[in-house]
Amino acid sequence: MLRLGSASIGTRPVAVAQHSDGDGFIDLSKLCGDLGNLESLDDLLDLPDAVLANGIGRARDAPPDLSADDVALRCPLVRPARVRDGGIVIEHLTPAFEQMALRLRALGTDNAVDAAEALESQIAGINERPFTTGDRDLSTLSGPGDEIVNPGGEIDIELELACLIRRSEAGAPEIFGYTLYNDWTLRDKQIKVWAETRSLYGGAKNFAMSNTFGPMVVLASDCGDPLALPMRAEVNGEVVASGDLSGAVRSFPEALEHLFRDETISGHEFFGTGTILGGCLFEQGRKLPENAHVRLSCPAIGILENRVRG
Repeated sequence: MLRLGSASIGTRPVAVAQHSDGDGFIDLSKLCGDLGNLESLDDLLDLPDAVLANGIGRARDAPPDLSADDVALRCPLVRPARVRDGGIVIEHLTPAFEQMALRLRALGTDNAVDAAEALESQIAGINERPFTTGDRDLSTLSGPGDEIVNPGGEIDIELELACLIRRSEAGAPEIFGYTLYNDWTLRDKQIKVWAETRSLYGGAKNFAMSNTFGPMVVLASDCGDPLALPMRAEVNGEVVASGDLSGAVRSFPEALEHLFRDETISGHEFFGTGTILGGCLFEQGRKLPENAHVRLSCPAIGILENRVRG
């Protein structure tokens, strides 16, 4: 099983590969230097289809030439054209909306009660919920090892899978691989924004470093059924969430058909699945501790670790 990603070796930005059964890395920028100037996974994906396949083939046959200590992984895509989060899985929404409604009703104002009733109406029709997506601000991306600074609020984790959608040589979207996604959310702000605008997004989602991807991308051709990939979240060493996408209401190909029904892909993208059931502390009635150490993991993809400050 092969993983690809973006990293730094000292001050040198590189594309790297890793066999899932080892700790070392392959310097793709050196291995495939004759194919182009590769400073990130983005540069590798920009290559023509046959040239990209050549580079992947080389990586499959190459032994590691870098130790884990040599490499500082970055967000797998350092310049995606777009990042969207969507609703492949919606099971999480019912307990999350129930918690939001409880918090709104506790406020006691007419506006808050109306907002709670609107959420409860959504819960009643959750199985008929249309496929929706939310764009993420590209300036908010972060990766493995990055410190997430709480801007002031009730910050929470969201355990998701994301697919990396490549723009092929012919300009068509194709699923290249999968990575972990932590869609950090400010719950208190989300509740306030919903009460005022009936939106779940706004400032609750797009703040500095709030969209974390990584650690690397496992090739779609290598990982089997992505809906069966097991994922886990740990906070300060405690397992707080685990599961997979077996409850998905649509497949990745169906999501792509919707995403690009009326538009063309302009560059490589991330698309998030939505949070797995139990994949955040909020729906469990819990809060993330201050200065928490958060660890998301998937055997096929690796470990995505971040420290929250504040």
